Amino acid sequence: MKRLAVTLLLLVGVTFASEEEFLDWTSASVQVAGTPEAGDISISATVGSGVWSSFTINAFGKTHVLSADELSALSGFPLSSMRTTHEQGYEEMGGYTVHFRFDRTFYSEESELVSEIIYVSVNREGLSLSGPWTR
Repeated sequence: MKRLAVTLLLLVGVTFASEEEFLDWTSASVQVAGTPEAGDISISATVGSGVWSSFTINAFGKTHVLSADELSALSGFPLSSMRTTHEQGYEEMGGYTVHFRFDRTFYSEESELVSEIIYVSVNREGLSLSGPWTR
């Protein structure tokens, strides 16, 4: 009898639970800690229904604006997944670099869980996109 009561209490708790969902970010302006190499670093981005409409990076004393093709490569990557990193880098590859990483996770047509990452990177030579890569 005691086991039945505990089981019923557990089922009632599950019955009244609701599923939490994420809210999509539609725009963001972020300033990150500047570095002696890159100076002041900031981004401004706008996304609507998974489609990126703008992404501007200020770093190395310059403003870098993503083109329409570069913005389309970011489609499906949530703005809220952004992480910022930096590295010293190799001079022959552009030297000091600031990276903006985005992640997305989804189910493939074969019902397999897929995680992808894409990087938007900027250094003294300019802007580059790399990815998406499957993890």
